[in-house]
Amino acid sequence: QDTIHHSDVPTQILYNRTMVQLGLCAFTSGHVRDAHNALVDIQSSNRAKELLAQGLVPQRQHERTPEQEKIEKRRLLPYHMHINLELLEAVHLICAMLLEVPNMAAN
Repeated sequence: QDTIHHSDVPTQILYNRTMVQLGLCAFTSGHVRDAHNALVDIQSSNRAKELLAQGLVPQRQHERTPEQEKIEKRRLLPYHMHINLELLEAVHLICAMLLEVPNMAAN
């Protein structure tokens, strides 16, 4: 996990997609804490679409050159390989809620 940021972009995309799938599987199996831990990095960045290679996020301050945009569009995955981002967000928020409610009840 610590060295993934030093990898090439396709490897980072594959890692992110794998972590999301593991998180969704953990949630399905009832392992809420593991699911939350797997999904929190992707969801906390507010760039899930970009990190999973499912779309480009518009950048206003750092305009992309046409060459950069072409390279990034080539990395995008076809629609049939997309992970449902709404499902991802819902699972993350449900996990966060299930982990936080006992703490709130204790206080």
